[in-house]
Amino acid sequence: MAEIELSDCTINTKQGGDGLVEVTITTPNTADNGDYLTIPLKDYGIKTFKKCVGTYQSTEDSVAVEVAFTTSVTTGTLTVTLDSTAGSNKKRIAKIWGSS
Repeated sequence: MAEIELSDCTINTKQGGDGLVEVTITTPNTADNGDYLTIPLKDYGIKTFKKCVGTYQSTEDSVAVEVAFTTSVTTGTLTVTLDSTAGSNKKRIAKIWGSS
């Protein structure tokens, strides 16, 4: 288990007119089972965490499979622990929703 630095990821943020924020974080293809992301929610305009949906790419840059990531929020920081079913060296995508 190792932390994946956000600076090594591709991050896209969308702000909806209704106050909903969507953040998509794509890890490099070196992500392993049990690795984790530490996300300061305020850096992405999120005050209240709502949901996280995870996927991994079974065929790189092609087929995405939905999986359950474990999440926890402590003092405004979201920790996302990657699934244990995808195997090693797979690109993971965490899609996070929250309100601003």
